Amino acid sequence: MYQHTIKQEKVLRGIGLHTGKESRLTLKPAKEDTGILFILQDKEGFFSIPALIDYVEEDTTRSTNLHKNGITIRTVEHLLSALYVSVIDNLIIEIEGKEVPIMDGSSLPFWEAIKEAGVVKQSKERSEATLVRPVWLMEESNIFIAIPDNKLTLGCLIDYNHPVIGTQWEQMVITEESYLKEIAMARTFGFREELEELWQKGLAYGGSLDNAILVEPYGYSTALRVEKELLKHKILDLLGDLYLLGYRLRAFLFAIKPSHKSNIKFVKKLRENVKIEKRGF
Repeated sequence: MYQHTIKQEKVLRGIGLHTGKESRLTLKPAKEDTGILFILQDKEGFFSIPALIDYVEEDTTRSTNLHKNGITIRTVEHLLSALYVSVIDNLIIEIEGKEVPIMDGSSLPFWEAIKEAGVVKQSKERSEATLVRPVWLMEESNIFIAIPDNKLTLGCLIDYNHPVIGTQWEQMVITEESYLKEIAMARTFGFREELEELWQKGLAYGGSLDNAILVEPYGYSTALRVEKELLKHKILDLLGDLYLLGYRLRAFLFAIKPSHKSNIKFVKKLRENVKIEKRGF
């Protein structure tokens, strides 16, 4: 029922999925009503960027990026996904580098870091977003439908014209328990045939078989950690993007072929159709 932050600082290091450069995060406790706030330093000084939909960069190709005053922080979705289910409302994230490290390609290392830091209840009540009417978005092959509910239930369908993946779907009530059992370990993925194009666009320089699943013509580069791992990574990403509302959401949400671009458009539409109220998650 109340806001939460972490008990003590926690440091994470790794490389960025797209930049391929080293990055360092310091997670720090924050006061009530701070929200999730990234802080970085460059030659001009310190800058803060809230993890809110208003600060999402227009280019969402293969990641969700925050942007303010010419400064961009890339690939925030896996960390935000872990913060969502860990019920962390307030956090300072100091970042050295311009991209959140990819770690092992999932959100599990971030969840583990949060738990190692400890979760602390604060004195103010938490506000949450409750859907007031059905909302939908239909754009090409991306379809989102959300209806009011007293908890968050996510349904997701992916459909690839690929012999290894095909069509897959999953539906679950999002709790920390269900997330840890089915979602947290799901890794990011890409296709062998698109690597050259990604590199030409300046993307995936930090990708490797240690932090991503490579989809080959007739199989995967590694054994899957969980059934339907690619689909479940899409749910992981969607949760991270949903947290850019600034509040946890109560709704039944079904997404067909979600992407960061369509996720962000739908979050903007959700924002116009929710009421913010103080209720327990």
